[in-house]
Amino acid sequence: MSLAWWRSLWDDVTRLVAFSMGRCHSPGGVLYGTILTETYLLGIIISICGNFLISISLNIQKYAHMRQSQLGASKPYYTSVLWWSGVVLMGVGELGNFASYGFAPASLIAPLGCVSVIVLHVLYE
Repeated sequence: MSLAWWRSLWDDVTRLVAFSMGRCHSPGGVLYGTILTETYLLGIIISICGNFLISISLNIQKYAHMRQSQLGASKPYYTSVLWWSGVVLMGVGELGNFASYGFAPASLIAPLGCVSVIVLHVLYE
């Protein structure tokens, strides 16, 4: 993928987010006035990464539970290092979501929670 493709994608995402925020557009579709700041995009990226980490952590925890039950071990699940790594990843993901609210408004960040649902569905298939 060329640099021009990435630049075009960046411009499209910026226009899409600016449009969803109610920014002004001319009749020809050209964005004018205040352009979306890069801090909003940083918040969106942090939120998506945080939700992705949460999805991965839930899968790790589920795998730890399944492995524990298959082994028939009488030890509690919280003694597993794998389970704790899932908990730590979930904490990091939630911190990312929390931090993203500092960079972008809740009207942009909250709907991105569906990323975790989509990733969970893809990973479970």
